[in-house]
Amino acid sequence: MNRFPLDVFSDGSRAVKVNSTRIPANQSTGLIPWLPTKPNDEFIFYLTSYLPLEGIMEIPFIPRNWNYDYTMSNVTFEQTTTIPIHNLAALLPSTAPLINDVAVIIENNFTIAVRFERGNENATSTLQPQNITTTNSINSGSKGFYRIPPANNTNSYFIRTVGNPLRIPSDIASFAAGHLYIIEVQPNGTLFVKEQNPLTISRFD
Repeated sequence: MNRFPLDVFSDGSRAVKVNSTRIPANQSTGLIPWLPTKPNDEFIFYLTSYLPLEGIMEIPFIPRNWNYDYTMSNVTFEQTTTIPIHNLAALLPSTAPLINDVAVIIENNFTIAVRFERGNENATSTLQPQNITTTNSINSGSKGFYRIPPANNTNSYFIRTVGNPLRIPSDIASFAAGHLYIIEVQPNGTLFVKEQNPLTISRFD
């Protein structure tokens, strides 16, 4: 049974989806009509899981590093076939980072919208939250989710409030690959680091 929401594809490029809608966690799809190209043969099905994070984003996850990105099943023509799904929560190493880049969540508890920016204090570009499509700002009471490259320091990243760019707190010396950082904009407009840890499968237990 799939521990996380899931899509199943019939090709390695993940262009042809077997299921019409995303399969919810801990559920099966029921019967799906599918015509195999070679009846009565073993097929490879390619999997993409979606890891729910902080209630704002489902991160697409393809565990190629552990060879759990696909499953195999013998498909018999005009018969029902059950496609087995890996239990990633049980199979993946509990301390292994799941991503190669960096995940950042900005939690805005300030009174007005804020933005996550990259550049210097005089010239910055605003980064687009992946969970927000209508604006590049994070409204008061909301969270923004970002994926950024690893960085040896945080000097080129800012959180902007009321025209003032705020530097990332010194608690975060660098944006390390495979890590999740959660930064809160507090009601008084200051920044607080709530979390900086490797993003591993154990976080989703």
